[in-house]
Amino acid sequence: MLFGLVFVVIGLFIFIEGVKFGVMPLAAELGTQLPRQLPLAGVLAVVFVLGCGATLAEPAMGALRNLGSLISYRRAPLLKVRAGAGAGAGIRARGEPSP
Repeated sequence: MLFGLVFVVIGLFIFIEGVKFGVMPLAAELGTQLPRQLPLAGVLAVVFVLGCGATLAEPAMGALRNLGSLISYRRAPLLKVRAGAGAGAGIRARGEPSP
């Protein structure tokens, strides 16, 4: 069980680093260059398409939440510990100043 937990932590670390180094610079570049190169109607169209994509992806997150509710705490006692540690790490990460 500890072995699996270590792999989960490593996987989440790699995922977060990938988001930080891959998606965040892309989003920052898009946010600075798009208004310079497109008129307001074009920017609004791109933002609308991105918003629709996020809206379509949201049900998948709800499905994962529903699957998680099927797990009983008696069968997975460390689930509370993992959820608490994940929430604490997320709160801590949000409190750090950006570089």
